[in-house]
Amino acid sequence: MSENKPESDLLFLRWLYWIGFVLSAIAVLMQMNEVNGGFITNYVADIGGPIWFYSMIRQKKVLFKKMLPDTTPLFSAIFVFSIGTSWEICQAFDFSGTPLAITRGQFDPFDIVCFAVSLAACYAADKIFTNRGQLAEHAGSSKD
Repeated sequence: MSENKPESDLLFLRWLYWIGFVLSAIAVLMQMNEVNGGFITNYVADIGGPIWFYSMIRQKKVLFKKMLPDTTPLFSAIFVFSIGTSWEICQAFDFSGTPLAITRGQFDPFDIVCFAVSLAACYAADKIFTNRGQLAEHAGSSKD
């Protein structure tokens, strides 16, 4: 989508941005303070992070925005899922002494499930809510 998004679409994407950010921040703050929050500390960042990145890509609020070939809902969901899943798979291997050592951690296939569920929800909600915005925009322009 271009920068000419209807206001309702932008509002929806801003809400996604803040939902993803807050979920991720809560999980990270709990982990940093060594709070054992069960599901919250184990998976909420894996739900919130993809939501946050999805919304940033859809709004083109990323450093590499000029390199993005597309920012449609489908592309954004697949792109974020691919990055997250690649990162998670790298955690299954020991890359000590290589640039990929930053991916160290513990591989958890449920993280990939969280990525998929959150991004499927983003995609579905985006298609529902942004289609309303596009229909409203086209309806308004046809009256002129």
